[in-house]
Amino acid sequence: MQDPNIYSEVEKNKSELWNLSFRDLFYKYIRFLPLFILSVAFALFGSYLYLRYKVPVYSAGGSMIIKGGDQQSGGSGDKFDELFSGSKTQNIQNEIEILRSRPLMQRVVEKLDLQISYSAVGKIKTVNVYKYGPFIMEPLQINDSSRAFLYKVKFINNSEFKIKDDPVTHRLGQAFKNEFGTFVFKKNIGTPAATDYTVDWRPAASAAGGYAGAIQVMPKSAGTGILNISMLTPNPHLGADIINKLMQEYSQYSVEQRQQSSDQILFFVNDRMKDIGNKLDSVQQLYLGYQTRYQIIDA
Repeated sequence: MQDPNIYSEVEKNKSELWNLSFRDLFYKYIRFLPLFILSVAFALFGSYLYLRYKVPVYSAGGSMIIKGGDQQSGGSGDKFDELFSGSKTQNIQNEIEILRSRPLMQRVVEKLDLQISYSAVGKIKTVNVYKYGPFIMEPLQINDSSRAFLYKVKFINNSEFKIKDDPVTHRLGQAFKNEFGTFVFKKNIGTPAATDYTVDWRPAASAAGGYAGAIQVMPKSAGTGILNISMLTPNPHLGADIINKLMQEYSQYSVEQRQQSSDQILFFVNDRMKDIGNKLDSVQQLYLGYQTRYQIIDA
């Protein structure tokens, strides 16, 4: 049972609160105003720093149609193909795994020269400039292609730069040699927007592993062969190029696989026909021997 005294005290507090005027409330909480202003100022300043120095992340995506998908082929389908494939239904999940696989991404990496990544180094954040920086590195010879390495490039002016703490000054367009191999930095679009850059070279397989892990492939809807391909990337041009080239390489890979499958089928058929021909020759020889032995003459 609720205590009547407690109920009365609550009602009394409510009554006092409603009887407070705006002036009373103002003087009651005015002493907290500096703390409130300071909190808002810190929140706004923190938001500014976050937006100013956080490296943005972009989403790149595309859609493609997988012919066959989960669709059943018609009743007048190719029986010969059905005989050797064992099924009329293409497994969409297998195609998704192919699109997310390292071997396919390695083809993309090699076509787009993604073994090399370029970044502009700022005072607080480093930004991926992809191939839109002031220079492009062309490896003329790499001493150890299984070993990754990183160059810290400092521009002295629009055409001269130094590597790390090396006192030697190099020029754009002129080859130079060091412990990693022989390289040439070629002038690209525009002039240096910053003085410090990094150039990161990785083996194709290693680079492909990183990019393949960022790829997301999902069916657009159940029962269709439409796939949505997307990835998060610090550079929108990089993401768009990877998605587009990935779809191109998948199409080329599919053509190669169909060609290889056709070649294997033809090889199998030719081998069987040859084997059957040899067996027919053997049967014919046995039949002729039988006729000779028993002097059987066809009428």
